[in-house]
Amino acid sequence: MKWLYQRRAVSFEEMTNLAKDFRMKLARLARIGLPQIEAVQTSGDTTKKILFKLEDGLFIESVLIPGKSHWTVCISTQAGCGMGCRFCLTGRDGLKRNLLPSEITGQITMLQQTLPEGPDIKNIVLMGMGEPLANYQNVLKAIEIMTSDYGLGFSNRKITLSTCGLAPMIRQLGDDICINLAVL
Repeated sequence: MKWLYQRRAVSFEEMTNLAKDFRMKLARLARIGLPQIEAVQTSGDTTKKILFKLEDGLFIESVLIPGKSHWTVCISTQAGCGMGCRFCLTGRDGLKRNLLPSEITGQITMLQQTLPEGPDIKNIVLMGMGEPLANYQNVLKAIEIMTSDYGLGFSNRKITLSTCGLAPMIRQLGDDICINLAVL
């Protein structure tokens, strides 16, 4: 995990503290893939909307919001959304699919390594495309990676999950993990 999330390895061959045979086996069994940045749109207040293309050709968005000395990133948890909230444009086309944990964390990883603001991302909001609690298991795994000392290393206090209010899942979230919660 340190090689993937902290050293940003893009191949198993880079993981030089692992035995060569093991690296070759990993390369046969797994792959390292990240969503690709397709476009970055900057508004007058320096907020940035980032369009990502996933390996299957679907698109998702993240948003970087400026603070006084840091940035907050809002990340997607689904491609599209099935909730149908009237205030939200994402749901108009419906839900395409749930994102994998790697696609959720991959947004942060790509922003950290490719944009100048990346190293100054200090807060994460699960509030991009999709309803995080409708993709519960993958979101929970992604949060575990975000908060792991071997992963992205964020404090639980720096992560907020925003939901339209899937009540039974809110209780489950509270039982499973301690993060901030915003109900829209």
